[in-house]
Amino acid sequence: MPVTSRVAYWRRGSGPVKRKMTLGRVTANKEVTLPGNCVLERAVVFNNGAVNQAAVTIGTAAAGTQFSAGAQVNAGNTGVFNATAVQPLRTDRTVYVESAAWQTGVFVVLEYTEYPPTDDNSGLH
Repeated sequence: MPVTSRVAYWRRGSGPVKRKMTLGRVTANKEVTLPGNCVLERAVVFNNGAVNQAAVTIGTAAAGTQFSAGAQVNAGNTGVFNATAVQPLRTDRTVYVESAAWQTGVFVVLEYTEYPPTDDNSGLH
C-alpha cells in the first residue's frame, strides 16, 4: 500500500511539471491568473474561423507585449508565440489576452512550467 509523502515532488527528483491553461473559445479580452512559481513559456492561438484574427496582444500587463505585440493569426491557421523575458514570480501573476475585435472560432492555450516552492502532501513514495 502506498504511503503519503510529506516531501515535495521536486525534492524526490521528479522535476518541474508542464501545464496548459486552455482559455477555450475567446469572445472578449481575458485576464487569467497564472499561479506563483510558474514560467509562462508559450501562448498558442488557434483560429478555426473564416476571418483573420488581427491585433492579438498577450502579455503580463494590460496591452503588454511579452508574447504577442498585435500579431495576426490568419483564418484556419495557428499562431505560436514564445515568451520573452517572463521570469517566474513567487506570487500569482495576471496574464492579459487582448485584441481589438475577437472573431468567431478563436481558441487560446497558455503553456507554462510549474516550480512549486512547498512540500506536496499528496505525493507517494
